[in-house]
Amino acid sequence: MKRFVLMVTVGIAVCALTGLVGCSDDDDEILNPTAADSAEVEMFFSEFDDMGEVNGDMLDLTLRLIDSIMTAGGAGKVGATADVHVTLTWHAASQYWYCTAVDSSDHGDEVFNYMDSIQFLHGETAVQFPVDSLLTEVRSDLRLDVTGEGIDTATAWQTVVITAESSGGDTLHVTGSGGLLAEISEMDIEGPDTTTCDISFDLGFTYTNLVFDMTQADEEGPGCPRAGALAATGSVDISCTGAHDGTVSGTWTVTETFDDGEVTIVIQHGGFEYRTTQSCD
Repeated sequence: MKRFVLMVTVGIAVCALTGLVGCSDDDDEILNPTAADSAEVEMFFSEFDDMGEVNGDMLDLTLRLIDSIMTAGGAGKVGATADVHVTLTWHAASQYWYCTAVDSSDHGDEVFNYMDSIQFLHGETAVQFPVDSLLTEVRSDLRLDVTGEGIDTATAWQTVVITAESSGGDTLHVTGSGGLLAEISEMDIEGPDTTTCDISFDLGFTYTNLVFDMTQADEEGPGCPRAGALAATGSVDISCTGAHDGTVSGTWTVTETFDDGEVTIVIQHGGFEYRTTQSCD
């Protein structure tokens, strides 16, 4: 189970969901933008980067909950620190684990409230505690609500299915979808300069048959998918005043397509398109 779940989840979080801007240290080679387009894309990514990280945080939380279930040895385990409180409860009627986590660490005054439902399958049979060699699928349905100063609404959700081509096999497939709805006001202070922004996101995310070869995994995970695609699309409105004035509005789509060590990133908005291909190990 450690090999099956831990490695693939780390791979998604590290490679793909830190803003959907690729896994290489190379600069993006955006094709033929106007100066106005370039400024708009820069502002878009300055905020989208944070929103994209939410997906990575959610997958990481699911990873931790799965690991907790596997090591708990029984239902109803409660784990807590000063800033994080976790509960795991087995629901026999639905054959799902119901999990909650409240995290107030490293987020300033923000509190992250997670609610996840997790199911393990041996073939078509749901099990409470899976056996590594028999486990074929893990399902997760996670919701996140964030509260804090300046946050009117911040809700995200994610449904992910992780499957093995064969029981205990080394080729894993990840498919899923999610969404993010946020209404946030924020202030950025840099020395004597202050910028205030009103931010609105209504995004949908899809993960289409991401393929991981676990024989290539190391202690950092399997790296980028060998195949498959990630996409985010929806409406974005950003209005900033102060030291850095600017606005972003309309529908945006960001897609990453993976092909055996390379990732092609396409950004579409308002009739123009940006495209770049980078290495992705």
